[in-house]
Amino acid sequence: KSVQQTVVDEVNNRMTNAVEDLRTKYQNTGHGFDASYENNPTGKAYQREQITTNKTYETEKNKKIEFDEKYEVKFVDEKEDSDEDFLNDMENDPELERIRLQRLNQIKTENKEKMENLAKGHGTYREITQDEFLPEVTGSSKVVVHFYHSQFKRCKIMDMHLERLALLHIECKFLKINAEKAPFFVEKLSIKVLPSVNIFIDGINVAEIKGFEGLNESQKTGYEDEWPTRNLAKLLASKKVINVKKSEIEENETINKSSRIRE
Repeated sequence: KSVQQTVVDEVNNRMTNAVEDLRTKYQNTGHGFDASYENNPTGKAYQREQITTNKTYETEKNKKIEFDEKYEVKFVDEKEDSDEDFLNDMENDPELERIRLQRLNQIKTENKEKMENLAKGHGTYREITQDEFLPEVTGSSKVVVHFYHSQFKRCKIMDMHLERLALLHIECKFLKINAEKAPFFVEKLSIKVLPSVNIFIDGINVAEIKGFEGLNESQKTGYEDEWPTRNLAKLLASKKVINVKKSEIEENETINKSSRIRE
């Protein structure tokens, strides 16, 4: 043999031995020689194993969902039973029943009073004549009357605020009357300044708001006429002619911030 042929034979022998070693190795694993290909991430054996894993996962997932649903149903049932017991206890409590009846009677009384006031003209800001003055003032327990002049800017500003309050406070009747057309009551009530807001309780004149007295003291210079509606509400409440809640006063101001009266 030539040296070249000897080298080729040696290389072939070594390759043959290497292949035989690999065959023996994979046969010992129990999968056969071709199993090495199937066991890689793209092989059939790997895919079969992945399918089995997925089925196991889905089975466990379904078991968990079934358990959660059963627990939730049990929890809801227990909660409903608890709520039912609580309601039964409330129905059987004489003190709670007394409070409930008391509140119902209060609501009925308030609704009845509200309907009666609406029938008397409450809930709106109306203009009356001199002949209507006494029947209107004595016809309700709480009345506010604005004596105005048609050419006075401040009377228009007062109209704006009173109209807002009339819509909110059904417990009080809000009226206005032209001072020039009611000379008798202007003299009788000693009205000297306009606007003049007169407060009547059970037909008796208990207070008068002259001009913007008590309404614009906190306003900055140049903004004396731009006082908020809540100032008038507080002042009328202090005279016991309307009932004021904090939330109602704040609600009035949502419009008041952007509103300005011009001649």
